[in-house]
Amino acid sequence: MSFVFAYIAIAISWSHDDWPLRLIHLTEVAFIILAFVCIVLAARLQGSSSRAKRDIVAFVGGVSMSFGLIMPLELAPMFFDVRGEWMMATVGLIVVYPIAAVLFVLLFANFMKIGAPPDTRYDLLGATKAYQRGIGSFGTKDHDRAIADFTVAIRCHPKYAFAYFKRGAAYLEKGDYDHAIADYDKVIALNSKLAPAYTNRGNAYRAMGALDRANADFDQADALMREEELRRYPEPKMIRTGLLGVFDVWSNSRGVRP
Repeated sequence: MSFVFAYIAIAISWSHDDWPLRLIHLTEVAFIILAFVCIVLAARLQGSSSRAKRDIVAFVGGVSMSFGLIMPLELAPMFFDVRGEWMMATVGLIVVYPIAAVLFVLLFANFMKIGAPPDTRYDLLGATKAYQRGIGSFGTKDHDRAIADFTVAIRCHPKYAFAYFKRGAAYLEKGDYDHAIADYDKVIALNSKLAPAYTNRGNAYRAMGALDRANADFDQADALMREEELRRYPEPKMIRTGLLGVFDVWSNSRGVRP
């Protein structure tokens, strides 16, 4: 770090006639400042769920640290008027820049990843293929195979609501009501407006003898279906004119319903 402070001092005190060297020094100082800023940001982003922010800070911080620490060693002989073998030896440090940058980027990334929630990456193609296999197995009443296929789809895409729904249906037909209810709970958590999920969960509760829960699910399913029906086919509003229109205005103001 002695080189770092020396560079800062020289950059401030350099004469105007030596502007190329001054520019190099200022560039080095900028890398150092940027590296320290990224260190502070990395400390604040430790455990953050924003993977994009962590990646940006890791990249910028890693590159800045690489240049900030190696450039003083590489250019020191030139600024201190050293020639010969020492100059050639430090020039060879150029090959170290990319290696050091990669190491520092990984260091920043691993530091900020501590305490962060796991990255969720979906294999949509794998989920779709497994789901289609499950549909085929379910159609042939091979419930165990269907459950296995839907489980693979869910593993590839943990928020695949229809995979949970179909796996729940397979469990329901198999008579495994506890697992069926668990799958429909997940479906409803992902999509609370899916009426068939309430219907199927109600069937599972009814098969277990939990009639109160079953009836509550059936009522919720009916309400959602009525809501969907009204959304698709809204009731036509009757517009009355003449005396009927006057009567409508009068009846509404009186609270009368014709």
